[in-house]
Amino acid sequence: MPENWNDPPESGQPGKGKRIPVHDHLSQNMDLLKFLRENLGKILVFTVLCSLIAFVIISSIPPKYKAHTSILPVKMNPQAEDFFQDMGVQKARNNEKASIDDVVLGILQSRTIKDKIIKRFDLMTEFETDKQDKTRKALANMIQVNSEATTGIITISAIHHDPEKASKLANGYVSALEDLLQELAITQASRERLFLEKQLGETQEKLIKAENELKECQKEMGILDVEKQAATIVQSMSSLKAALCEKEVELSAAMTYATRKNYLVRSLEAEVHEIKDQLRKIEVEATDNEPYADTLQFLPDAGMEYLRKVRTLEFYETLYNTVLSQYQNARMAEAKETLMVQILDRAVPPDSTEGPGTIIVVFFAGITAAFFSFSFLFLKKMFIGRSEEKHRAS
Repeated sequence: MPENWNDPPESGQPGKGKRIPVHDHLSQNMDLLKFLRENLGKILVFTVLCSLIAFVIISSIPPKYKAHTSILPVKMNPQAEDFFQDMGVQKARNNEKASIDDVVLGILQSRTIKDKIIKRFDLMTEFETDKQDKTRKALANMIQVNSEATTGIITISAIHHDPEKASKLANGYVSALEDLLQELAITQASRERLFLEKQLGETQEKLIKAENELKECQKEMGILDVEKQAATIVQSMSSLKAALCEKEVELSAAMTYATRKNYLVRSLEAEVHEIKDQLRKIEVEATDNEPYADTLQFLPDAGMEYLRKVRTLEFYETLYNTVLSQYQNARMAEAKETLMVQILDRAVPPDSTEGPGTIIVVFFAGITAAFFSFSFLFLKKMFIGRSEEKHRAS
Protein backbone atom coordinates (compact mmCIF):
# COMPACT_ATOMS: atom_id res chain seq x y z
CA MET A 1 0.00 0.00 0.00
CA PRO A 2 1.55 3.35 -0.97
CA GLU A 3 2.18 5.79 1.84
CA ASN A 4 0.61 8.63 -0.09
CA TRP A 5 -2.74 7.99 -1.76
CA ASN A 6 -1.61 10.13 -4.68
CA ASP A 7 1.42 7.88 -5.35
CA PRO A 8 1.15 5.41 -8.19
CA PRO A 9 0.25 1.85 -7.19
CA GLU A 10 3.08 -0.58 -6.58
CA SER A 11 4.09 -3.08 -9.24
CA GLY A 12 1.60 -5.91 -9.48
CA GLN A 13 -0.87 -4.06 -7.26
CA PRO A 14 -4.23 -3.48 -8.91
CA GLY A 15 -5.10 0.10 -9.62
CA LYS A 16 -6.46 2.39 -12.32
CA GLY A 17 -3.90 5.16 -12.22
CA LYS A 18 -3.36 8.36 -10.33
CA ARG A 19 -6.09 9.99 -8.29
CA ILE A 20 -6.37 13.76 -8.47
CA PRO A 21 -5.74 15.32 -5.05
CA VAL A 22 -8.15 17.83 -3.51
CA HIS A 23 -5.83 20.80 -3.96
CA ASP A 24 -5.81 20.10 -7.75
CA HIS A 25 -9.62 20.31 -7.79
CA LEU A 26 -9.46 23.62 -5.99
CA SER A 27 -6.84 24.82 -8.40
CA GLN A 28 -9.03 23.97 -11.38
CA ASN A 29 -12.04 25.74 -9.85
CA MET A 30 -9.92 28.81 -9.14
CA ASP A 31 -8.71 28.80 -12.73
CA LEU A 32 -12.32 28.61 -13.93
CA LEU A 33 -13.37 31.52 -11.75
CA LYS A 34 -10.33 33.49 -12.90
CA PHE A 35 -11.24 32.77 -16.52
CA LEU A 36 -14.82 33.88 -15.85
CA ARG A 37 -13.67 37.16 -14.27
CA GLU A 38 -11.33 37.87 -17.15
CA ASN A 39 -14.01 37.27 -19.83
CA LEU A 40 -17.13 38.40 -17.97
CA GLY A 41 -17.23 41.68 -19.83
CA LYS A 42 -17.08 40.01 -23.21
CA ILE A 43 -19.80 37.53 -22.24
CA LEU A 44 -22.06 40.29 -20.94
CA VAL A 45 -21.56 42.44 -24.03
CA PHE A 46 -22.36 39.54 -26.36
CA THR A 47 -25.39 38.54 -24.24
CA VAL A 48 -26.83 42.06 -24.18
CA LEU A 49 -26.20 42.48 -27.89
CA CYS A 50 -28.01 39.24 -28.76
CA SER A 51 -30.88 40.13 -26.43
CA LEU A 52 -31.27 43.51 -28.13
CA ILE A 53 -31.23 41.89 -31.56
CA ALA A 54 -33.88 39.39 -30.44
CA PHE A 55 -35.98 42.24 -29.02
CA VAL A 56 -35.77 44.21 -32.28
CA ILE A 57 -36.68 41.17 -34.36
CA ILE A 58 -39.61 40.10 -32.19
CA SER A 59 -40.89 43.68 -32.07
CA SER A 60 -40.80 44.02 -35.87
CA ILE A 61 -42.89 40.87 -36.38
CA PRO A 62 -46.64 41.62 -36.29
CA PRO A 63 -48.38 39.80 -33.43
CA LYS A 64 -50.53 36.84 -34.34
CA TYR A 65 -53.90 36.02 -32.83
CA LYS A 66 -55.59 32.63 -32.88
CA ALA A 67 -59.39 32.35 -32.82
CA HIS A 68 -61.23 29.07 -32.29
CA THR A 69 -64.69 27.87 -33.21
CA SER A 70 -66.04 24.44 -32.30
CA ILE A 71 -68.86 22.44 -33.84
CA LEU A 72 -70.55 19.31 -32.58
CA PRO A 73 -70.49 16.10 -34.64
CA VAL A 74 -72.67 16.54 -37.71
CA LYS A 75 -76.20 15.31 -37.01
CA MET A 76 -77.33 12.83 -39.63
CA ASN A 77 -80.84 11.88 -40.63
CA PRO A 78 -81.51 8.25 -41.73
CA GLN A 79 -81.46 9.08 -45.45
CA ALA A 80 -78.17 10.94 -45.19
CA GLU A 81 -76.70 8.05 -43.25
CA ASP A 82 -77.77 5.68 -46.04
CA PHE A 83 -76.08 7.99 -48.56
CA PHE A 84 -72.78 7.92 -46.68
CA GLN A 85 -72.96 4.17 -46.09
CA ASP A 86 -73.43 3.68 -49.84
CA MET A 87 -70.12 5.55 -50.22
CA GLY A 88 -68.45 3.13 -47.78
CA VAL A 89 -68.50 5.62 -44.90
CA GLN A 90 -69.30 4.35 -41.43
CA LYS A 91 -70.51 6.11 -38.30
CA ALA A 92 -68.10 4.46 -35.90
CA ARG A 93 -64.52 5.69 -35.67
CA ASN A 94 -63.18 2.31 -34.70
CA ASN A 95 -64.15 0.96 -38.11
CA GLU A 96 -61.44 0.57 -40.71
CA LYS A 97 -63.41 2.67 -43.17
CA ALA A 98 -63.68 6.45 -42.95
CA SER A 99 -66.19 7.84 -40.47
CA ILE A 100 -68.69 10.61 -41.10
CA ASP A 101 -66.54 12.96 -38.99
CA ASP A 102 -63.57 12.15 -41.22
CA VAL A 103 -65.65 13.08 -44.27
CA VAL A 104 -66.57 16.42 -42.65
CA LEU A 105 -62.90 17.05 -41.86
CA GLY A 106 -62.06 16.32 -45.47
CA ILE A 107 -64.74 18.75 -46.65
CA LEU A 108 -63.38 21.49 -44.36
CA GLN A 109 -59.91 21.03 -45.86
CA SER A 110 -61.13 20.78 -49.45
CA ARG A 111 -60.26 23.14 -52.26
CA THR A 112 -63.92 24.15 -52.64
CA ILE A 113 -64.10 25.43 -49.05
CA LYS A 114 -60.81 27.31 -49.47
CA ASP A 115 -62.07 28.97 -52.67
CA LYS A 116 -65.26 30.07 -50.92
CA ILE A 117 -63.24 31.65 -48.09
CA ILE A 118 -60.80 33.30 -50.53
CA LYS A 119 -63.66 34.83 -52.49
CA ARG A 120 -65.64 35.91 -49.43
CA PHE A 121 -62.72 37.68 -47.69
CA ASP A 122 -60.86 38.76 -50.87
CA LEU A 123 -57.67 37.05 -49.67
CA MET A 124 -55.88 37.36 -53.01
CA THR A 125 -55.77 41.11 -52.47
CA GLU A 126 -54.71 40.75 -48.84
CA PHE A 127 -51.95 38.24 -49.58
CA GLU A 128 -50.97 40.13 -52.75
CA THR A 129 -50.95 36.94 -54.81
CA ASP A 130 -51.80 36.62 -58.48
CA LYS A 131 -52.61 32.90 -58.48
CA GLN A 132 -55.35 31.01 -56.71
CA ASP A 133 -53.05 28.12 -55.80
CA LYS A 134 -50.63 30.39 -53.91
CA THR A 135 -53.52 31.92 -52.02
CA ARG A 136 -54.79 28.46 -51.04
CA LYS A 137 -51.37 27.54 -49.63
CA ALA A 138 -51.18 30.78 -47.65
CA LEU A 139 -54.67 30.16 -46.29
CA ALA A 140 -53.79 26.57 -45.34
CA ASN A 141 -50.93 27.90 -43.18
CA MET A 142 -53.41 30.07 -41.29
CA ILE A 143 -56.11 27.46 -40.66
CA GLN A 144 -56.00 24.40 -38.41
CA VAL A 145 -58.81 21.81 -38.36
CA ASN A 146 -58.78 19.13 -35.66
CA SER A 147 -61.24 16.61 -34.28
CA GLU A 148 -61.27 15.04 -30.81
CA ALA A 149 -61.19 11.28 -31.05
CA THR A 150 -63.42 10.72 -28.00
CA THR A 151 -66.14 13.35 -28.43
CA GLY A 152 -65.96 13.98 -32.19
CA ILE A 153 -66.03 17.76 -31.61
CA ILE A 154 -64.38 19.56 -34.52
CA THR A 155 -62.30 22.66 -33.77
CA ILE A 156 -61.42 25.20 -36.44
CA SER A 157 -58.59 27.60 -35.57
CA ALA A 158 -57.63 30.68 -37.59
CA ILE A 159 -54.38 32.61 -37.10
CA HIS A 160 -54.16 36.25 -38.23
CA HIS A 161 -52.43 39.45 -37.15
CA ASP A 162 -55.87 41.06 -36.78
CA PRO A 163 -57.94 39.47 -33.96
CA GLU A 164 -61.21 40.51 -35.58
CA LYS A 165 -60.20 38.95 -38.91
CA ALA A 166 -59.08 35.77 -37.15
CA SER A 167 -62.54 35.27 -35.61
CA LYS A 168 -64.27 36.04 -38.91
CA LEU A 169 -62.14 33.48 -40.75
CA ALA A 170 -62.93 30.75 -38.22
CA ASN A 171 -66.67 31.49 -38.33
CA GLY A 172 -66.51 31.79 -42.12
CA TYR A 173 -65.37 28.19 -42.37
CA VAL A 174 -68.50 27.04 -40.55
CA SER A 175 -70.73 29.09 -42.89
CA ALA A 176 -68.91 27.69 -45.92
CA LEU A 177 -69.39 24.16 -44.58
CA GLU A 178 -73.15 24.72 -44.19
CA ASP A 179 -73.43 26.10 -47.73
CA LEU A 180 -71.43 23.26 -49.25
CA LEU A 181 -73.47 20.59 -47.46
CA GLN A 182 -76.56 22.16 -49.04
CA GLU A 183 -74.97 22.13 -52.49
CA LEU A 184 -73.78 18.52 -52.30
CA ALA A 185 -77.38 17.17 -52.46
CA ILE A 186 -76.71 14.33 -50.05
CA THR A 187 -80.33 13.54 -49.17
CA GLN A 188 -83.18 12.40 -51.40
CA ALA A 189 -84.95 15.75 -50.98
CA SER A 190 -81.78 17.60 -51.95
CA ARG A 191 -81.43 15.67 -55.20
CA GLU A 192 -85.11 16.16 -55.96
CA ARG A 193 -84.83 19.88 -55.18
CA LEU A 194 -81.88 20.28 -57.56
CA PHE A 195 -83.76 18.53 -60.35
CA LEU A 196 -86.90 20.62 -59.85
CA GLU A 197 -84.82 23.79 -59.61
CA LYS A 198 -83.45 23.11 -63.08
CA GLN A 199 -86.92 22.27 -64.43
CA LEU A 200 -88.35 25.44 -62.89
CA GLY A 201 -85.77 27.62 -64.62
CA GLU A 202 -86.37 25.99 -68.00
CA THR A 203 -90.17 26.26 -67.62
CA GLN A 204 -89.93 29.92 -66.65
CA GLU A 205 -87.93 30.68 -69.78
CA LYS A 206 -90.50 28.92 -71.96
CA LEU A 207 -93.35 30.74 -70.20
CA ILE A 208 -91.76 34.12 -70.85
CA LYS A 209 -91.24 33.14 -74.49
CA ALA A 210 -94.91 32.06 -74.82
CA GLU A 211 -96.10 35.36 -73.31
CA ASN A 212 -93.98 37.37 -75.73
CA GLU A 213 -95.21 35.35 -78.71
CA LEU A 214 -98.85 35.88 -77.70
CA LYS A 215 -98.29 39.61 -77.37
CA GLU A 216 -96.72 39.75 -80.81
CA CYS A 217 -99.65 37.77 -82.23
CA GLN A 218 -102.15 40.19 -80.67
CA LYS A 219 -100.29 43.17 -82.06
CA GLU A 220 -100.29 41.73 -85.57
CA MET A 221 -103.87 40.34 -85.67
CA GLY A 222 -105.74 42.07 -82.90
CA ILE A 223 -107.80 40.32 -80.20
CA LEU A 224 -109.67 37.53 -81.99
CA ASP A 225 -113.07 36.13 -81.01
CA VAL A 226 -112.87 32.47 -81.89
CA GLU A 227 -115.58 29.85 -81.78
CA LYS A 228 -116.46 28.85 -78.22
CA GLN A 229 -116.49 25.14 -79.08
CA ALA A 230 -113.01 25.30 -80.57
CA ALA A 231 -111.74 27.26 -77.59
CA THR A 232 -113.16 24.62 -75.22
CA ILE A 233 -111.46 21.80 -77.11
CA VAL A 234 -108.14 23.60 -77.15
CA GLN A 235 -108.42 24.47 -73.45
CA SER A 236 -109.18 20.84 -72.53
CA MET A 237 -106.22 19.62 -74.53
CA SER A 238 -104.01 22.24 -72.92
CA SER A 239 -105.07 21.20 -69.40
CA LEU A 240 -104.41 17.55 -70.17
CA LYS A 241 -100.99 18.33 -71.62
CA ALA A 242 -100.12 20.36 -68.52
CA ALA A 243 -101.21 17.47 -66.29
CA LEU A 244 -99.17 15.09 -68.44
CA CYS A 245 -96.08 17.26 -68.13
CA GLU A 246 -96.62 17.54 -64.36
CA LYS A 247 -96.63 13.76 -63.94
CA GLU A 248 -93.61 13.41 -66.20
CA VAL A 249 -91.72 15.90 -64.03
CA GLU A 250 -92.69 13.96 -60.90
CA LEU A 251 -91.58 10.74 -62.59
CA SER A 252 -88.22 12.23 -63.59
CA ALA A 253 -87.69 13.54 -60.07
CA ALA A 254 -88.48 10.13 -58.58
CA MET A 255 -86.05 8.46 -60.98
CA THR A 256 -83.19 10.49 -59.44
CA TYR A 257 -83.33 8.36 -56.29
CA ALA A 258 -85.40 5.23 -57.20
CA THR A 259 -85.48 2.50 -59.82
CA ARG A 260 -88.33 1.42 -62.11
CA LYS A 261 -89.22 -1.34 -59.64
CA ASN A 262 -90.16 1.24 -57.03
CA TYR A 263 -93.88 1.48 -56.23
CA LEU A 264 -93.97 5.28 -56.66
CA VAL A 265 -92.25 5.07 -60.06
CA ARG A 266 -94.67 2.40 -61.31
CA SER A 267 -97.65 4.42 -60.05
CA LEU A 268 -96.48 7.57 -61.82
CA GLU A 269 -95.83 5.66 -65.04
CA ALA A 270 -99.41 4.34 -64.93
CA GLU A 271 -100.80 7.87 -64.45
CA VAL A 272 -98.71 9.12 -67.38
CA HIS A 273 -100.12 6.40 -69.66
CA GLU A 274 -103.66 7.16 -68.51
CA ILE A 275 -103.36 10.88 -69.27
CA LYS A 276 -101.89 10.12 -72.70
CA ASP A 277 -104.86 7.87 -73.43
CA GLN A 278 -107.30 10.63 -72.43
CA LEU A 279 -105.46 13.12 -74.62
CA ARG A 280 -105.63 10.78 -77.60
CA LYS A 281 -109.38 10.25 -77.03
CA ILE A 282 -110.06 13.98 -77.04
CA GLU A 283 -108.09 14.44 -80.22
CA VAL A 284 -109.99 11.59 -81.88
CA GLU A 285 -113.36 12.91 -80.69
CA ALA A 286 -112.53 16.39 -81.90
CA THR A 287 -111.69 14.98 -85.32
CA ASP A 288 -114.63 12.54 -85.60
CA ASN A 289 -117.30 14.82 -84.13
CA GLU A 290 -118.68 16.74 -87.10
CA PRO A 291 -119.51 20.08 -85.42
CA TYR A 292 -116.09 20.20 -83.76
CA ALA A 293 -114.31 19.11 -86.90
CA ASP A 294 -116.07 21.76 -88.99
CA THR A 295 -115.24 24.40 -86.42
CA LEU A 296 -111.59 23.52 -86.40
CA GLN A 297 -111.43 23.01 -90.15
CA PHE A 298 -113.06 26.26 -91.24
CA LEU A 299 -111.59 28.44 -88.47
CA PRO A 300 -109.55 31.21 -90.08
CA ASP A 301 -105.81 30.68 -90.02
CA ALA A 302 -105.30 33.80 -87.90
CA GLY A 303 -107.79 32.57 -85.28
CA MET A 304 -106.23 29.11 -85.20
CA GLU A 305 -102.79 30.65 -84.70
CA TYR A 306 -104.13 32.79 -81.89
CA LEU A 307 -105.66 29.72 -80.21
CA ARG A 308 -102.35 27.89 -80.43
CA LYS A 309 -100.59 30.80 -78.72
CA VAL A 310 -103.20 30.92 -75.96
CA ARG A 311 -103.03 27.18 -75.50
CA THR A 312 -99.23 27.29 -75.28
CA LEU A 313 -99.35 30.11 -72.72
CA GLU A 314 -101.95 28.32 -70.59
CA PHE A 315 -99.93 25.14 -70.78
CA TYR A 316 -96.71 26.75 -69.54
CA GLU A 317 -98.59 28.74 -66.87
CA THR A 318 -100.07 25.54 -65.48
CA LEU A 319 -96.77 23.73 -65.77
CA TYR A 320 -94.87 26.55 -64.08
CA ASN A 321 -97.28 26.66 -61.14
CA THR A 322 -97.08 22.89 -60.80
CA VAL A 323 -93.28 22.75 -60.85
CA LEU A 324 -93.10 25.73 -58.49
CA SER A 325 -95.36 23.95 -56.00
CA GLN A 326 -93.26 20.79 -56.23
CA TYR A 327 -90.08 22.82 -55.83
CA GLN A 328 -91.37 24.52 -52.67
CA ASN A 329 -92.39 21.15 -51.22
CA ALA A 330 -88.95 19.74 -52.01
CA ARG A 331 -87.28 22.68 -50.27
CA MET A 332 -89.39 22.15 -47.16
CA ALA A 333 -88.54 18.45 -47.18
CA GLU A 334 -84.87 19.27 -47.67
CA ALA A 335 -84.91 21.61 -44.66
CA LYS A 336 -86.14 18.71 -42.52
CA GLU A 337 -83.60 16.24 -43.89
CA THR A 338 -80.54 18.47 -44.15
CA LEU A 339 -77.30 17.80 -42.30
CA MET A 340 -77.30 19.86 -39.13
CA VAL A 341 -74.16 21.83 -38.23
CA GLN A 342 -74.43 22.79 -34.57
CA ILE A 343 -71.97 25.41 -33.31
CA LEU A 344 -70.68 24.72 -29.83
CA ASP A 345 -68.40 27.76 -29.48
CA ARG A 346 -68.51 30.61 -31.96
CA ALA A 347 -65.15 32.32 -32.51
CA VAL A 348 -64.63 35.68 -30.81
CA PRO A 349 -61.70 38.12 -31.23
CA PRO A 350 -58.89 36.79 -29.00
CA ASP A 351 -57.35 39.07 -26.36
CA SER A 352 -53.87 37.52 -26.17
CA THR A 353 -51.35 36.89 -28.90
CA GLU A 354 -50.32 33.46 -30.12
CA GLY A 355 -46.84 32.16 -29.27
CA PRO A 356 -44.29 33.14 -26.58
CA GLY A 357 -44.19 36.71 -25.29
CA THR A 358 -41.42 39.23 -25.94
CA ILE A 359 -39.89 38.88 -22.46
CA ILE A 360 -39.64 35.09 -22.77
CA VAL A 361 -38.00 35.31 -26.20
CA VAL A 362 -35.48 37.93 -25.06
CA PHE A 363 -34.69 35.95 -21.89
CA PHE A 364 -33.98 32.71 -23.72
CA ALA A 365 -31.99 34.59 -26.37
CA GLY A 366 -29.80 36.05 -23.60
CA ILE A 367 -29.32 32.67 -21.88
CA THR A 368 -28.39 31.04 -25.18
CA ALA A 369 -25.98 33.84 -26.08
CA ALA A 370 -24.27 33.65 -22.66
CA PHE A 371 -23.84 29.89 -22.95
CA PHE A 372 -22.39 29.97 -26.48
CA SER A 373 -20.11 32.93 -25.75
CA PHE A 374 -18.71 31.23 -22.61
CA SER A 375 -18.23 27.96 -24.46
CA PHE A 376 -16.50 29.70 -27.37
CA LEU A 377 -14.08 31.63 -25.15
CA PHE A 378 -13.34 28.59 -23.00
CA LEU A 379 -12.60 26.37 -25.97
CA LYS A 380 -10.48 29.12 -27.47
CA LYS A 381 -8.38 29.35 -24.26
CA MET A 382 -7.92 25.59 -24.18
CA PHE A 383 -6.80 25.54 -27.80
CA ILE A 384 -4.29 28.37 -27.18
CA GLY A 385 -2.98 26.67 -24.02
CA ARG A 386 -2.34 23.40 -25.80
CA SER A 387 -0.61 25.20 -28.63
CA GLU A 388 1.73 26.94 -26.16
CA GLU A 389 2.54 23.63 -24.40
CA LYS A 390 3.43 22.03 -27.72
CA HIS A 391 5.59 25.04 -28.58
CA ARG A 392 7.46 24.83 -25.25
CA ALA A 393 7.91 21.11 -25.57
CA SER A 394 9.48 21.52 -28.97
